[in-house]
Amino acid sequence: MTDADSQDPTAPGQSDTGEELVIPRLTYPWPTIDSPLADALDEETFRWYDEDYADMFPDPADRDRYRKQLLSRVTPYMFPTTDDIDRLRPAARWMNYITLMDDFFDLTPAEEIAPLRDRIYQVMTGRDDPGPDELGLLRQMAAAREEFRRYAPQSWIERMALSYWQYIHYGLMEEIAFRRQGVYPSIYRCRMIRMHSIGMRPFADQLEPVTGLLLPADVFHHPVIQRLRDLQACVIYLQNDISSLYKELALGQNEVVNQILTIRHHRQVSLQRAVDEVVAMHDRDVEEMWSLQQCLPDFGPHQAAASNYVRHLGIQVVGLQNWYDEIGRQFRYDRGGFVTAQYGREEIEIKTKTSYVNPDGTPYRPPRIHGPGWEDRRPAEVIDNTQRYVDDNGTPWQGQG
Repeated sequence: MTDADSQDPTAPGQSDTGEELVIPRLTYPWPTIDSPLADALDEETFRWYDEDYADMFPDPADRDRYRKQLLSRVTPYMFPTTDDIDRLRPAARWMNYITLMDDFFDLTPAEEIAPLRDRIYQVMTGRDDPGPDELGLLRQMAAAREEFRRYAPQSWIERMALSYWQYIHYGLMEEIAFRRQGVYPSIYRCRMIRMHSIGMRPFADQLEPVTGLLLPADVFHHPVIQRLRDLQACVIYLQNDISSLYKELALGQNEVVNQILTIRHHRQVSLQRAVDEVVAMHDRDVEEMWSLQQCLPDFGPHQAAASNYVRHLGIQVVGLQNWYDEIGRQFRYDRGGFVTAQYGREEIEIKTKTSYVNPDGTPYRPPRIHGPGWEDRRPAEVIDNTQRYVDDNGTPWQGQG
């Protein structure tokens, strides 16, 4: 953090303006596809909380909160074309351990996180396995690594592990520096940090083993593909900053790395105006993402794979927003729904009210997610099984067994 970012620490609750906010439901040009596995991982995920996360969250009430949040459904929502639960499982482990890790270490000093960052890299790449006395989340990471090996070469394992290292180093640890001092980053510094701390770059990597797609290295590293990945991360962090606004207001001075709150603070505008600016920022990113998707470079024999990959980047955006609309805002980000971070404090009462509206201005009513209704969900699209992993020489890759 530099002098340009420095300022007086925020007072608890100063962003709680008492306004009645109107937040529009976000819309996208990509389709909604409902997963046939939407609730298939619920019970398995609930067991993971007791088996591998009790060391971080020893209070059973906290683990019950995670069950109620239905994080188990984020991954099926974001990979809705996948009908193979074995491909989905390691990505579901990933979604849970990055979310719980982010919640737990939200205010942990950098010097405590750095050794864990490096240890995670060792485990994720297969250089070492976790010992019995280490954090249970490392066991989840090792299990996901071995499950991914059935579908992905070591080069992919290394790439995803590096993406996760960067998420911690450039995202989580940089957020924490501002949070611990109660200081807002500049508006565009916030954007750079959040693009990494949302964790979408390593999660987008998982499109390949989960869907069976492969981008050869020269296609994956093309500037257009990388720009699309950055834009997807930006769109999704803005989704998150909008959907989690209640939680962040209720955390008072601790939550300063939120795009809405940085705009409100630096531009001295109303909270509603800041929300409107973030929605506009989101829409510009969506427009650029869609425009690039419609005009991809010529990737020769890999054109179909590249087109399928970038289309799935958009499908992930829609799937996560649907999870926020149907589940997340009700059960993760509303009063009493979230878990307090290590070194954190309990939520405070806030006066600001929020209402979500459809594009036509009518109130948005989330659907029931328990009980009847799931059997009426639309079927998943057929996976293109011709788009599979290839080795660098172009021959089909058969897996590691």
